Amino acid sequence: MVTILEGEGLFNDVTALTLYQVTVYSAVHGSLSLPATLGRLAYSTVLALAAGLGIGWITGQLLDRLPTASARAGLSLLAPFAAYVPAAAAHSSGVLAVLATALYLSHTRAYTDDATSRVTGRAFWGVIELLVICATFGLVGLELTSVIRAVGHQAGRLVGYAALICLIVIVVRVLWLAPLAALTRRRARPRPAGEQVPASWRDSLVLSWAGMRGVVTVATALALPHLTAANTPFPGRDQIIFVAVIVVLVTLIVQGTSLPWLITWLRLRVDPAAESAADRHAATIALDAAEARLRERRHQLDTETADLAAQSFYAALADTFPEDEDVSDTQRIQHHKHVRALEVDLLHAAREAVVDARNHHIIDPDAADRLIHRLDLRSLTTS
Repeated sequence: MVTILEGEGLFNDVTALTLYQVTVYSAVHGSLSLPATLGRLAYSTVLALAAGLGIGWITGQLLDRLPTASARAGLSLLAPFAAYVPAAAAHSSGVLAVLATALYLSHTRAYTDDATSRVTGRAFWGVIELLVICATFGLVGLELTSVIRAVGHQAGRLVGYAALICLIVIVVRVLWLAPLAALTRRRARPRPAGEQVPASWRDSLVLSWAGMRGVVTVATALALPHLTAANTPFPGRDQIIFVAVIVVLVTLIVQGTSLPWLITWLRLRVDPAAESAADRHAATIALDAAEARLRERRHQLDTETADLAAQSFYAALADTFPEDEDVSDTQRIQHHKHVRALEVDLLHAAREAVVDARNHHIIDPDAADRLIHRLDLRSLTTS
């Protein structure tokens, strides 16, 4: 359900922001007609995709040449701006360009053997995301006082508009998702493993109620220009910001605080047995791939080195590492080098197999991610 919400939010946001940019462009220049808007939308979409894919390719080439994980993390922070700025300068969708760059990079560079960059990047972007959210809502506080003064006596009427909009966004989401989920569940079975489909009306109800507005709504309202091309105030800017903030606060407070209660009332919970089974399935694929690679290389190795490498790889899944107290220090160091070199190869084979299984919908994607993260952490100890 979380995967569905994240994917929906991503593509809803980029679609809405592209339409938003086209509409704001029309409002700023004082003309809004259906043919012109559709033409502007097509122009914005095509140019943004071209710019995003181009920047994604260039970024990928640079990432392959940077020597350290910190440098690659820094480039990953610059890449969105490199995609956004030229697209926005050409009056196309900068947000869509960023999305195209991100999807290109995630598809072409997904789960390579650069475990250090992945582990570093996960922590790095977690901090960035938190800071962006905090900064956005900080701007809300700074802007809200001036906006309240600007709307003045209109505040009461605008609160009514905001209440009506809150009702619309909640009801429309329920009316759209409920029948759509029901139709999706009636599709032919069996479905590929990991396909994200609401399993019941309870899932659909939670997904419908989880449509809170947040950072994107606030950011788009604050991003409205102050002046039009004719150097006149942008129509209704203060009123739009005021209503947007009210809608965000109401949906976050009402829907956000009641969502845990709704999930509890519907008795929805993660199935530990299913999660363990998915993890075991992913681990089995990884182990089978590693054992196949080990059989291929056994003729190049002595039995002891091969056995130690196998034990070491199995330990990666059990968060332990075998120690042999009967081996002298010199032999231990020598074996350690051979074992580490072989384990790198085994980890590579395991990762490739898990990614291939995920891409072909053979295993649950969340289980694949969890296992690959564990293998990545193990890779860091072998380097």
